[in-house]
Amino acid sequence: MTFEVRSYGNSIDSHKNKHFVIKQGDRIIQPHSIDGLEDFGNITDSWPDFPAYIALINVHFSTEINELLDIENIDFSKKAEFIVIHAPGQESVYEIDFSNFK
Repeated sequence: MTFEVRSYGNSIDSHKNKHFVIKQGDRIIQPHSIDGLEDFGNITDSWPDFPAYIALINVHFSTEINELLDIENIDFSKKAEFIVIHAPGQESVYEIDFSNFK
């Protein structure tokens, strides 16, 4: 399962230190890969004002149990939270209701 994140910032690399997780109950599920963190952001129409740059990031989570890699699967019968960690103590939390997806 992939989440496409649009990250806005004032510098060309403001998105590079972000991290992403899914929280489901007490479980924290780490992505198995993230694309776009190594790229530079693109200039927006607002440049040089905020938001001056945008970066597209694809965050991939496994939907399969993989005991060899110790990747937990997502329980689609329960709600979850997609959390963007911008910096220590700075998070954006988005509720996910999987019953809305088919």
